[in-house]
Amino acid sequence: MSTNNALKLGFWTVLRDPYYPNEDLEIIEAEYQVMPDSCPKCGGFKLYRHGTKVVKYRDAPGPGHQALIEARVIRFKCRDCGETFMQPLPDMDEKRRMTKRLFHYIVKQGIRQNYSEVARHIGMNEKTVRNICEEHVDMVRQMMLDEGPLILGI
Repeated sequence: MSTNNALKLGFWTVLRDPYYPNEDLEIIEAEYQVMPDSCPKCGGFKLYRHGTKVVKYRDAPGPGHQALIEARVIRFKCRDCGETFMQPLPDMDEKRRMTKRLFHYIVKQGIRQNYSEVARHIGMNEKTVRNICEEHVDMVRQMMLDEGPLILGI
């Protein structure tokens, strides 16, 4: 097994050395070590493992290559309510199959470069990059509108 430093995310364990199916892509197999302590639906504590699923998440690119995390995510089932749910992964973006680190990288690079260059660099669709940057701009704009002036002089 490799060290946790290969992924540079807390509480993740890299299961084997990264491999390169081609010169532009690095794939890292990993699993998140923190288990849920209660059911997100009913709050029950009687949980048991209900299988494992491999989910692929894009990550911020390394020097000269794109990055992909193949995460082994544990499924759980609650004995109280019967709800089945996936292990929560706080480092991953909830809306998209990417790390939060990649989301912030796209926002930062989207200011400096055009969207198609950013998309080509990370191996993603240009529309996805555009949507992420526009979503971020809308969020910042909304925050500015929510904050009114402290003193209004007339």
